Amino acid sequence: MGANWHDQRAEEYERRSVEEYFALEAAEPIAQIRKIGSRRIMGTAHGLWEVASERAPYWVMTSPTALYAQGGYRDLEDAFTYHLRAWAEVMDNHDTDIPDEQRDRLAGPWRQWRQAADALAHAEEAEEFQAIAARCRQCLLALVHEAAADAMVPEGEQPPQRDNFLQWSEHIAAAIARGASAERIRAHLRATARSTWQLAAWATHYANANDHIATLVLQATYHVLVSFGLILCTAEHDAPQRCPECASYKLRTAYRSEPGGEIVPLVFCQGCSWEELLPAAALSPAEEQSRG
Repeated sequence: MGANWHDQRAEEYERRSVEEYFALEAAEPIAQIRKIGSRRIMGTAHGLWEVASERAPYWVMTSPTALYAQGGYRDLEDAFTYHLRAWAEVMDNHDTDIPDEQRDRLAGPWRQWRQAADALAHAEEAEEFQAIAARCRQCLLALVHEAAADAMVPEGEQPPQRDNFLQWSEHIAAAIARGASAERIRAHLRATARSTWQLAAWATHYANANDHIATLVLQATYHVLVSFGLILCTAEHDAPQRCPECASYKLRTAYRSEPGGEIVPLVFCQGCSWEELLPAAALSPAEEQSRG
């Protein structure tokens, strides 16, 4: 079998991927579809497709797959330029908006997530997209390994095995979002953790995995890390949610070196000059270990 056969198979696979993506995003039947060409930018091949429904024509770009209404751009080059800029911005900044405290608290999971996100820029085959989903599963397991504690398990129950993500995510959610007032938060944490784990498990073994499926798994995993990181840090610090002086929500946690060399946690308000030391018990297990 020559190169032409492999090229034809690759284009058939890409075409099916574009058709599936269009069906999900546009929710319209395809009237016409044709590949216009491809561009290779920094080692990544981007397929350029024109897809028309009965109502409107669209551009579809791959790596990652995205849909653009032709009416919103001057021409194909304009749409492709926007596509590259948007994805470059996402890849450069996909975890820079996470507060340092949350990223440091879950450093292992975030490191694995970034590796999976970086791999997406170079993935081309179904096996590579499956591998990204598998990395996301490892990322979720790393979340459990760093956040779980036996004390979170109700008295009288045996702690699950550390790799039992579903059971541990239930225990962690119950421990960091306690009480009737946090019922919705607790339910959200549990639901997103379960659905993301199941999505990543399915995509890991899906023979037709493609870039938009891998992107979906990455985004879902990102949301789990952000959600659990936010509530975990809030629970561990036991800090007030609003400033007692000015009622602002602009509260941040930090660490200060005392004259004797002790590092103490504190909460401060960005809206005024109020600050308050937090008890040592507010430190997370990982932070306690780093201090010792």
